[in-house]
Amino acid sequence: GVVAIDIAGPYYIPKEMPSIDKKDFMTNAHSRHGFDRFYKEARDAELSTTVHSGEENHHAVYEEMEYVVDVLKPHRLGHFVQSYRYPDLLEKVKEANIELEICISSNLATKAVSGFEEFRTIFSIFDKYGIKYTLCTDSTYLLKTTIANEHELYNEIRLFK
Repeated sequence: GVVAIDIAGPYYIPKEMPSIDKKDFMTNAHSRHGFDRFYKEARDAELSTTVHSGEENHHAVYEEMEYVVDVLKPHRLGHFVQSYRYPDLLEKVKEANIELEICISSNLATKAVSGFEEFRTIFSIFDKYGIKYTLCTDSTYLLKTTIANEHELYNEIRLFK
């Protein structure tokens, strides 16, 4: 049977849309597709829930991440590295006890994170706010990585400045 649900990918939000309308746009778009209902049903059924969000820093990344935390309320967040820019979101993630899945190779390959220095900042801020995170792989074949490689990168980022 089904044991978990997961969605990935940012929702398109028009650039010209005023900031105040972006979260409403996300809510309406996801409601049309049933994501809010699916996530509520999954939580009610005690299934694990994950949403991949906040990987790239785009014009509506805050609203995207806020919607995911406030409405979908997943147990885990794939990537979510851009959240380090927003203390209020980090407080919500901490309060909701949501764990982040960090894919270092993927974030570097997609340029979602500029390099080791930015990762040092991200991890330091996550630690400051008590954010739980785990290291994961993403597209192991395409990125030619393994979980052991992700741990080596993490150690290099954290231990060698």
